[in-house]
Amino acid sequence: MNIEQELKDALKRQQPPPGMTERVMAAIGSRETPAARPSFWRTYRAGLQLAAAAVLIVAVGVGVARQREADRERQQSELAARQLMTALQIASEALNEARNEIKN
Repeated sequence: MNIEQELKDALKRQQPPPGMTERVMAAIGSRETPAARPSFWRTYRAGLQLAAAAVLIVAVGVGVARQREADRERQQSELAARQLMTALQIASEALNEARNEIKN
């Protein structure tokens, strides 16, 4: 016999012995199945949601604070630019007056 024929014979469909179904069903019924352990996500769902909400609130708060700081810096820069322009205008007028007095 060759190996292929032996393999076919070994894997050939056979009828189960009598009463096999009842024995298997009895074995299944007699087993105690352990209660499924709840997953980490189900156990701590409320806490995780609360933590996510807290992180979101802090992130929004930090963003708002940074935006306000940027606005305040922009306003200060604009004020400094206006003051500089005023100072330059005053200095220009003073120089023009001095030049006119020297010419006359």
